[in-house]
Amino acid sequence: MKRKLLSIFLAFAMSVSLLTVGASAVEPTYGDIAGHWAEASIDRWSGHGIIQGNNGKFNPNGQLTCAHFAAILARLLKLPAAKDAGFSDNTPDAWHYDAINRCAAAGILKGNLNGTVTPNAPITRERAMVMLGRALGIEPIENPDLTKYTDAAQVASYAQGMLAALIEAGVVGGVTADQLAPQNNITRAATVTILDRAIGTYADKAGATVKADGKGIVLVVADDVTVTGDVDKLLVPANDIEVTVSGSKNIDDITVTGDNSKVILNNSTANDVTLDGKNTELETKSGSKVENVSVTEDAKGATVNAGSGTTIKNVENSAADTTVTGSGTVKNVASDTDITVETKNTNVENSGDEKITVTDAKGKDSTVSATG
Repeated sequence: MKRKLLSIFLAFAMSVSLLTVGASAVEPTYGDIAGHWAEASIDRWSGHGIIQGNNGKFNPNGQLTCAHFAAILARLLKLPAAKDAGFSDNTPDAWHYDAINRCAAAGILKGNLNGTVTPNAPITRERAMVMLGRALGIEPIENPDLTKYTDAAQVASYAQGMLAALIEAGVVGGVTADQLAPQNNITRAATVTILDRAIGTYADKAGATVKADGKGIVLVVADDVTVTGDVDKLLVPANDIEVTVSGSKNIDDITVTGDNSKVILNNSTANDVTLDGKNTELETKSGSKVENVSVTEDAKGATVNAGSGTTIKNVENSAADTTVTGSGTVKNVASDTDITVETKNTNVENSGDEKITVTDAKGKDSTVSATG
């Protein structure tokens, strides 16, 4: 999925005003948040410029529209520019035009069946959670069970799997122990609190070294970042980003969706790595080990580079122009399209329905037939 950054728009100072992503996290003071249950979350995400107040007030119990939420996610992820998504009610003269298009291109915002996106309507809890889950690359649960909640029947079918996944991950819960209130409109305070639960570490300053504590997603949107500590999940959604993960063991999941972005694993181990942007790259060094690398069809030109003394067990490829290289060990490669495999003693299989061409380190081509 392509995640396509919100440009500066017209005066937007009513409910939500967004500052420049990457600005230093200076905690603002609002006259209406002292003692509020979301005070710490408000300070954190205001400091990062993701959501702001107006005239010295934050209005924590104020509602958000779909357009506001799209703008927040576009800023949070630094989504790249995108073409018109074709929604009839998202016109070029609207302040939200760019943010809506970016979220749509990233697969975060699907719109309605009638070709509209209702940008100015208050956004319900369930719609916001589906958008957030898509933004963070969370997979919906296939057979969700929400029966512990008395209002589970109010959850729309399209939202059930994602809500269940977010609840399981501890990102969201009910408004009470047994109520989800999926059709209630989400508030500004609830939004920043949910961001807090989902994102443990937010790296938006180029050249920074950040230490993860194993809680929530490590979200990197700045270049030349080094991540240390205990990483559970790492997401790199922005373009032209290089991230080094140093000394982290048993990383559950790494996903790179930004184009031309790269993750370097230094003395680290990971279970699953997904390359999902054009010309994305994974490099392993200093004894790093990876169980599975998935290169999606959107990751044209991807590179998997196994450095000396490192091991990658499996690479599953569906992208054109992918290269598997390096002096380390790559045990197995399965590809459904032509691929270059320069590593030694790698078992290469055809996972598609047609013959594929495999190019080795010397530029020699060989044909591998489908096994199905």
